[in-house]
Amino acid sequence: MTNRSGAAELTKDRPVVYDYGSSAAFLSDLLKYYKSTRSFSLRQRTAKVGSCSQALVSQILKGNRQLNRSNLPGISQILELTNFEHEYLDKKLTAHFHKIEIGKTS
Repeated sequence: MTNRSGAAELTKDRPVVYDYGSSAAFLSDLLKYYKSTRSFSLRQRTAKVGSCSQALVSQILKGNRQLNRSNLPGISQILELTNFEHEYLDKKLTAHFHKIEIGKTS
């Protein structure tokens, strides 16, 4: 759907993980989506899940800390990632890790 100026209107569709080069940008937009479509409190979700602190999650969403394979399961629960999204991010993290390891041996 387009508006009078011809520009596409923003839709309230859930972000698609494939559309993002950065995991942090995807997760941040996913949080914004949740907050715009329903009552969603990061503080309550982190307290309920308990595997990651709110500070850690916030730092990952802002890009100040890196998402890694050890904190991905907690982030997945907190932000209610689908199995597909979790697996995609896990594979992306694994590929990045192997790239770094290969670079160190050279």
